[in-house]
Amino acid sequence: MTTKGDTMTDGQLLIAGEWIPSAGGRVEEIRSPYDGRVVGQAALADTSDADKALAAAEHGAAVWRETPGHARHAILMRAAALIDERTEAIASLLSAENGKTITEARGEVGRAGDMVRLAGYEGTQLYGDTLPLDAHRGTGLDKVGFTLRQPCGVVVAITPFNYPSLLVLHKVAPALAAGNAVVLKPARATPLTALALARAFVDAGLPPGVLNVLTGSGGELGDALVSDPRVRKVSFTGSTAVGEHIARAAGMKKLSLELGASCPVVVLPDADVEAAAGAIAAGGFINAGQVCISVQRVIVHPRVHGDLLDALVPKVEAIRYGDPSQDGTGLGTLISEAEARRVEGALRAAADGGATLLTGGSGRVPSSLRRSSMTWPRPRP
Repeated sequence: MTTKGDTMTDGQLLIAGEWIPSAGGRVEEIRSPYDGRVVGQAALADTSDADKALAAAEHGAAVWRETPGHARHAILMRAAALIDERTEAIASLLSAENGKTITEARGEVGRAGDMVRLAGYEGTQLYGDTLPLDAHRGTGLDKVGFTLRQPCGVVVAITPFNYPSLLVLHKVAPALAAGNAVVLKPARATPLTALALARAFVDAGLPPGVLNVLTGSGGELGDALVSDPRVRKVSFTGSTAVGEHIARAAGMKKLSLELGASCPVVVLPDADVEAAAGAIAAGGFINAGQVCISVQRVIVHPRVHGDLLDALVPKVEAIRYGDPSQDGTGLGTLISEAEARRVEGALRAAADGGATLLTGGSGRVPSSLRRSSMTWPRPRP
């Protein structure tokens, strides 16, 4: 069994403050995308588990909204302190299940406690507004209007794989700070980090049902969660197609949808070419490029096109790739073999369409050719 303070999971869900198996008792192995080793197990929840989690959240929301702000703040501060204590263990877990380098994982989890503290503070600052009513005839001179901020109630949070700590806490911490209960559905590929963070909240004294975590198939759980009338807000980060589906299925609910991106970098003739090349190399390959604001297109003025490529290629080639758990590794793995094949196919299609491969694969091409050809920089495999 998982013991208090552990960052690993043993294939359980968090529902109503208890760590329990799924209704069907099913689990799946979570494997490292780097070497395939088993990192842990996650429960495969079904719609009956979703119903239990929503019922627990409905009760938790009623309790939590009546909990004084100072008491909510104190619990979140304890959770932040526990996350700080467990940073190295959670970072190692994140790196193992995600393939992100341990350096990047430490940076991500190292911010987690501060994110919870910031949310906790802001949760104590939820002031309303007042407004005079004598500006309108018939309202009277002796009346004043005012607003009070109230929790939504039950919030469903659905998070992606690429930042298993950061994006979970972007949703969970503010929702809890404002007095809401949360049902969290983390990415199927990276549920263990989310469970480790949830354990810190439970160990900090969060009342039962205020935070519930369901792991498993988004296709099986998603509609059951977002369409349920007990849910008053859905927060989702992921693809545009799934976001559109959620918008259709959710009905009359508050929605926060962070979808897709197309991030260009424009390099003008007066640019510092070395600085631009450094920023492009970093922005294009951090987290193996699996970032919604990663460098996706580079638009370069012809006058500095060749100079930029001459500066960029060696910077990309200098990125050390390999075992994500090693401190010196600068580039980890993609999240799955399917994603690796998708990227490989995209690069092949670009080359077939006339792009020039500058590094990796068949190697570099002469500088004179780079200056006149379409380019498609890529890391070595």
